Amino acid sequence: IEADEILWSLLRSHQQRAGFARRMAEREKTRHRSELAAEFGRRAREYEADAALIERILESRRAQVTGNGSVDEESKHEEGKG
Repeated sequence: IEADEILWSLLRSHQQRAGFARRMAEREKTRHRSELAAEFGRRAREYEADAALIERILESRRAQVTGNGSVDEESKHEEGKG
């Protein structure tokens, strides 16, 4: 499986988890369970932050692709640093 496919799958998964956690937070709020609502809200924010990071990685990878569909060698080298 290609790295981009894995990243897209991970992105969708995190977006779905964030949505689920948001819905659970709202449900717990209506049931006056503020601690659970806060926990689900925290989880939703974490999933959203992770999804945003994955999106930035995908955008960066897309920007590195040359006209022939390969990744620039210099970009590969830069990714390996740090």
